[in-house]
Amino acid sequence: MKINEQAITERFVSVYYELKSQSIIDTKREFCKHILITPSNFIFLEKGERYCNIGQMCAIVNHWKVNPNWLMTGKGSMF
Repeated sequence: MKINEQAITERFVSVYYELKSQSIIDTKREFCKHILITPSNFIFLEKGERYCNIGQMCAIVNHWKVNPNWLMTGKGSMF
């Protein structure tokens, strides 16, 4: 099975927008604090210039209860 890092990163970034739309977080800085990156580095993820890493994926799964199956495959619900 080939891992599609770009698709995973796109789903990862979409978590930020979903949390923001639900008013669970207020700012990109708040989101980034929990995944241990700077907002400027998050912009690289948004632009598709970098891929998220396993530590960042674990952070959103553990902190916001994101469905790891959805994150990796796109199947199921986000939460």
